[in-house]
Amino acid sequence: MALPWFKVASNIGQHDKILDLLERRGGRGIAFSFIAALGYSVGNGTDGDIPKRALPFIHATPKDMYVMQEVGLMAPTQKGWHIRNFDKYQLTSEASEAALEMKRLGGRKTACKNKGHAPDCKCWESKP
Repeated sequence: MALPWFKVASNIGQHDKILDLLERRGGRGIAFSFIAALGYSVGNGTDGDIPKRALPFIHATPKDMYVMQEVGLMAPTQKGWHIRNFDKYQLTSEASEAALEMKRLGGRKTACKNKGHAPDCKCWESKP
């Protein structure tokens, strides 16, 4: 499931891989493309995969992606690239869907209680 937000560490500007990018020609733009790639992946529910056709949406070129590979931000795949350690820092589609289902279940349980059902009713366990 796609999310409208993603996490970025507050010290991303001092991260060693970003600092490595900044020492290279065009590094600031490539650093922005990395941030845009995170947004693309989370917003489209690709769990870190960046297909070649997505390059215009992350404002990157194949050369930029190669530089991101060189500094360790991306890994090449058959269809494009994968953001390294994506699932370590971002909520995957599967985890996002599981969290949403838990919220739905909690809402049904609360609604059951608010309707005055018996404590052992458990009508909230079945999906509507």
